[in-house]
Amino acid sequence: MGIPGSSATAVLIGALTIQGVTAGPLLFTNHPEIPYSIFAALLLAVPLMLMMGLLGSRLFSLVTLVPNHILSTVVLGTAVLGSYAINGNMFGVWTALVFGIIGYMLRIMKFPLPPLVLALVLGQMCESNFRKSLLMGGGRLNIFFTRPYAVIIIIITIIMFTGPFIKKNSKNKYKRKKP
Repeated sequence: MGIPGSSATAVLIGALTIQGVTAGPLLFTNHPEIPYSIFAALLLAVPLMLMMGLLGSRLFSLVTLVPNHILSTVVLGTAVLGSYAINGNMFGVWTALVFGIIGYMLRIMKFPLPPLVLALVLGQMCESNFRKSLLMGGGRLNIFFTRPYAVIIIIITIIMFTGPFIKKNSKNKYKRKKP
């Protein structure tokens, strides 16, 4: 159905969506070059990565000896240089800086990454289907509350969102009653 089961799958579907390719069972028939090129790249990359890992493990382990302030400065400089080099202007640098700050704040707040990636992947599809539904309903929102399937989905969604809170509160009440 094109719904990702993990964050890695969501990233892959997001990359395909950006390229205008619809992920799902028809991917192998409509665009067979994409999955087969991924398979071929993996067949080449896995042995090469194994060789690099075995031969370079001693050299790669020396990175742990570099102090964090130097390593973070090199990584930040490389990121700024790369974001500038894409288009040759400062817009890319400012964009990378803003989204870096947003990402850092999300990490501080311990926000999980998979829902964000899932929202980026499924957001466009949800928005276009929402628009189609509004057009079918003549611009009124009551189309979502008058159709039986829509009402069932809304009820299930409400139960899924409120269920953990109700369960947590009922456990807390049960623990308080039990001295």
